[in-house]
Amino acid sequence: MGVAEFGDTPQRCDQGYEFFLRRNLPDGFSFDGQGPQRMEELRSWLSENGWQLAPMPTYGEGIENIVIVAGKPEAKVSRLDVDMVPANPAEGTIDVLELRATSTCEPGDAGALLDQLRGPLTAVPRDDGIPDLESPDATPLFERFDEG
Repeated sequence: MGVAEFGDTPQRCDQGYEFFLRRNLPDGFSFDGQGPQRMEELRSWLSENGWQLAPMPTYGEGIENIVIVAGKPEAKVSRLDVDMVPANPAEGTIDVLELRATSTCEPGDAGALLDQLRGPLTAVPRDDGIPDLESPDATPLFERFDEG
């Protein structure tokens, strides 16, 4: 999956911090026409496994996105968005799938936590080799370093 936002930087929320990450399927990925069915299977799986599902949004003509919005606070996931645009072979398009997840807001200071995780801010940010891609069957990484 393409790593758009790695999820390793605490963000401020209310009186605490949360984490946000985003992943995308790699260019050229295809569900081979099974995208809508896979999204329905995912929605069923989430429901069966205790996720709180929001009603599926509907869009106007010409917008084919299938969106699942769910949360599972006991698993510390405030919001999970799965947004898919199914392929249209007649138009030569591919499936596009994006996952976005936001943790629950936990008590604490985002700035102090960031200092603890990364050390003091520097004028030139360190690039520790964050990968651009993760294997779709790998556990997503949320840290720049192997030891996490």
